Amino acid sequence: MRRLTVSELLTATGGTLLAGGESAAVTSVSTDSRKAGEGALFIPLTGERFDGHDYIDKALALGAAGCLCARTPTAFLPDKFYIAVPDTRLALKALASWYRGQFDIPVVQITGSVGKTTTKEMIASVVSQRYRTLKTAENFNNDIGTPLTLLGLDDTCEAAVIETGMDHFGEIRYLGEMVRPHIAVITNIGLDHTEILGGTLAQIAREKAGILKPGTCAVSYPQVPEVRSVLREICAQRGIPLTEVAVSAIVPLTDSVDGQTFTYRGAEYALPLLGAHQLRNAAVALETVAALRARGWRIPDAAVHAGLAQVRWPARFELLRRAPWFVLDGGHNPQCAQTVADNLARYFPGRRITLLVGVLADKDYPAMFAALDGQAAAYIAATPRSPRALPAAELGEYLKRFGKPVTVCADPAQAAELALAYAAPEEVICAVGSLYMAGAIRTYLRRENDENSGH
Repeated sequence: MRRLTVSELLTATGGTLLAGGESAAVTSVSTDSRKAGEGALFIPLTGERFDGHDYIDKALALGAAGCLCARTPTAFLPDKFYIAVPDTRLALKALASWYRGQFDIPVVQITGSVGKTTTKEMIASVVSQRYRTLKTAENFNNDIGTPLTLLGLDDTCEAAVIETGMDHFGEIRYLGEMVRPHIAVITNIGLDHTEILGGTLAQIAREKAGILKPGTCAVSYPQVPEVRSVLREICAQRGIPLTEVAVSAIVPLTDSVDGQTFTYRGAEYALPLLGAHQLRNAAVALETVAALRARGWRIPDAAVHAGLAQVRWPARFELLRRAPWFVLDGGHNPQCAQTVADNLARYFPGRRITLLVGVLADKDYPAMFAALDGQAAAYIAATPRSPRALPAAELGEYLKRFGKPVTVCADPAQAAELALAYAAPEEVICAVGSLYMAGAIRTYLRRENDENSGH
């Protein structure tokens, strides 16, 4: 982040200086008092069960230079600044939007129901071969993570690839107002977040289309007709050129657990990620690169080939070990589950498969297991490390209806240990259902591998 003065913060947020001087400056922004280090701007957020204003003094004591506040403190610490704003969350957005405007660099924004993180990684891997590229980290794709990501821009950044997700109505439009992309990318749209957006693909597509702003150009995954018609309609209304991936131009060449090769529009590429759907995601990345090139940014063919060949993304049908085979996937909706089922059939035909599963209670897990059960010989249920998790015991009771052996473990790491203990070398363990569970299992396996190797 560039150094920002209090005067610039006042301009960006429209706030009022309560204490301190306008010449003071900050070099980072934090919404977590525990991470508000030396020279930081602390922005206290308010939720249903917490109020960050209660931790202002703690953040300032740790070295933060000052804070925004919607609730006036009873006292001001010396040598610190305080800026009053009506709403700290909206002030964070205003600051990020203003700050984004200080950078004349190519910006790609990505949204969708499935594949947005993988596609982000592909695009960023390619673009970073030529430009120093900022990309969204981990799950920083919401109304807090996105502005914090944008505020991570600095003078070394030459491009940005920003992933935006949603958990409430209007969030994609809200985030797009900050990001202001040159290229708007829409990955596969399916029935996710139906409790928020409604139960039809057209309704979900219209919400995701909040990313489409006049002046951008759009790139879309090969959508089903219902989604495609909505995107075409909105792009036409807003004067946005739309490029759709040509499925017929994707020609698979080789495919194994070690990766795949393919051609798109006649050029050949290598991709380490598994699954036919990854070829379509790669085609989205290639069309995005073409759109950037059309706008004048130079990305040589060698960068494109190297970027795709080097891309990695954990927990996307990730092969972690062999003998027994252990596959990790964070898929948590019916579409992802069907993709996992297809990949298991594709790469491990005829092998006995144990599904190590854990889900969040608010997900459509009946539809997920309807897709997955055809590949399962047995289940091990675990509780993901999330307050929204469906307890393993409850999930285990549900899974009994499929007539397969079911084992219940409270902890994901314990479940992985049990699965490995009983699996024969030629068998397959596939962990699926939640990114929370995937993270815990990945950590356990990495630690186990280190111990076995003597590290």
